[in-house]
Amino acid sequence: MPANPALINRQRPDLIICGAGIVGLWSALKAVEAGLTVTLIDSVGPGAGASGGLVGALMPHQPSGWSAKKALQLSGLLSLQIEIAALEAQTGLSAGYARVGRLMPIWTGAERERHATWSEGARLHWPQQCVWQADAALPSADWLDPAAAPLGVAHDSLAARLEPRAMVHLLVKALEGRAKLLFGSAISAISADCSVLLNDGSQLDADHVLIATGINAFDLLAPLVRRTTGVGVKGQAALFRPRVALNPDELPVIYADGLYVIAHSSGMIAVGSTSENTYADETSTDALLDDVIMRARAVCPLLRDSECVERWAGVRPKHESRDPVVVRLPEAPRILAAIGAFKIGFGVAHVMAAEAVGHVTGQGGPWRDVLAAGWRG
Repeated sequence: MPANPALINRQRPDLIICGAGIVGLWSALKAVEAGLTVTLIDSVGPGAGASGGLVGALMPHQPSGWSAKKALQLSGLLSLQIEIAALEAQTGLSAGYARVGRLMPIWTGAERERHATWSEGARLHWPQQCVWQADAALPSADWLDPAAAPLGVAHDSLAARLEPRAMVHLLVKALEGRAKLLFGSAISAISADCSVLLNDGSQLDADHVLIATGINAFDLLAPLVRRTTGVGVKGQAALFRPRVALNPDELPVIYADGLYVIAHSSGMIAVGSTSENTYADETSTDALLDDVIMRARAVCPLLRDSECVERWAGVRPKHESRDPVVVRLPEAPRILAAIGAFKIGFGVAHVMAAEAVGHVTGQGGPWRDVLAAGWRG
């Protein structure tokens, strides 16, 4: 819905959230739950960027070299299941979430040794029910070709998956009637006094502004902090309709040297993705995706006669620290940034959102310092 000046000027909200990707949507929900008045703006609509992709992998970091960042991600992966269940009960919709675990083919002896190290790390740092098994049983040969795992497979039981677009839709439904949603309104500038200027000439004012626009956040932040704080990394993925019925809850995510194969609750199979630091077109697919598909079919026999129903590309935000960041800008203390979750965004967005809203309400959570650590100003 385009910006409406009469609606905009009726009330000065507590918080304007720029961006309706996964972080912006979670932030809007956490904000209204905290009693704040919220206006959510997006130039296109919910999940229009990288949050509208296909893969939906919720993969834990390797549990060795333990750090505060890994502890944050673990907390997010464990709490997300509870958060989603509550939203599904509230809305009657599904995010397609399931903790199905992850299979990782082993090709070399060195890889086997690394998995043994990660298995010990999981025993030390993960909850007892979550394990990293270095020598797991091979699953159905239709799902993972034994030839693709010459030295067997490792398995972790913490990994999960969801359907990104279903998760976006779930959050939008939970926000209906609770926040002002201004979609189709492009932001041209944000000033240090919390004025947001739209391309149509409208101006919105708020007590606080949260910038959560994915890769576009780096451009919006640059005039405020006088530097570039991150870059975009392009990913390509594809969606397949298998010719046989699946029981997706019995099929772990396959992760093989950067390749993901995920059986979604819809019965479709997603494969991805590339990591392209340079690209000419943000949304086009090309031979790099063809290579991903070829590799996926070599690993997963079910894909070999499956129909490709969608090819997708989008750009993920990578902060200069490579970490997710939530920070109150020193240069403009009423402006917040929640950016840079990169490949782990769907697993930690609700944690980032809670900390961002905590900056507004004055009720900081346990991860504030961790999420601010990557910022340099």
